[in-house]
Amino acid sequence: YPGADKYISGDIVNKIINLEKDLINKDIFIIGGSEIINQCFDIIKEFYLTRIYGNFKCEKFIDLEQIKKNMKLSKKINSDETCHFEIWKK
Repeated sequence: YPGADKYISGDIVNKIINLEKDLINKDIFIIGGSEIINQCFDIIKEFYLTRIYGNFKCEKFIDLEQIKKNMKLSKKINSDETCHFEIWKK
């Protein structure tokens, strides 16, 4: 993927923690589905959430209650009639 410097797998939480130590002046983005986000939630400092309107009968979900309980909504960005964006911070 153009622009991505590192790819990890396996014990991703510890690998991300080690990346943070190695890449002190870089932003690290975790891009993935609900399983990856749920595994890494404790180390996520800022969360970018796209809310796409509609019922898509998904089988996997991000724990939105955990986000609401542990983070603060920093910014909401309206897009169009299909979605909006939210930035949550610890």
